[in-house]
Amino acid sequence: MTRKRIIYDRSGEKPYMIRHHLIFREKSEHLEKNVNVPFNAYLHKILLSDEPILHDHPWNWGTFIISGGYYEHTPDGTFWRGPGSWRTQKSTDLHWLELNKN
Repeated sequence: MTRKRIIYDRSGEKPYMIRHHLIFREKSEHLEKNVNVPFNAYLHKILLSDEPILHDHPWNWGTFIISGGYYEHTPDGTFWRGPGSWRTQKSTDLHWLELNKN
């Protein structure tokens, strides 16, 4: 793995996610330098649930759950995403994630 980054919650106090950059560094860093980065790959360890507010993402994305899992809340309902779950989404698709309380 290349680089590790800890992302904090909105308060800036609690670690929310650990991100390992598998291919490139932050996509936004490359965009600022006008470098063409067609995609990126990260390994995430999510430590906290999202705030229960639907949100989207700056670009289309895909996910493959290796271990653990979470409930994904969308306008269409709530769905369990466990190990082996794979999905792709458009940047405009809304959701928020809730970790299993166990």
